[in-house]
Amino acid sequence: MLLVDYGQEESERNRNHWKAEVSSFQFQLSNKITTNLINYLHQRLPRLYAKARKTAILKTGLNQRFPENCPYALEDILGEEET
Repeated sequence: MLLVDYGQEESERNRNHWKAEVSSFQFQLSNKITTNLINYLHQRLPRLYAKARKTAILKTGLNQRFPENCPYALEDILGEEET
């Protein structure tokens, strides 16, 4: 999601690829998510985001582009309006 939203140098083709990847991961997760996992993810979201941010920085070399704090609600990440 970071690469889609903040990877401004990405071509439209790459952006569409990342959108499709996010959608695919969300669909796969929707078949496996449990209430316990959702509760766990709510608790761990800041740490998980920090890891995702670090990965996005390594992929792009753009340290200042990505927000320090997670700009997404867990529901956005999961692709659901309500969990």
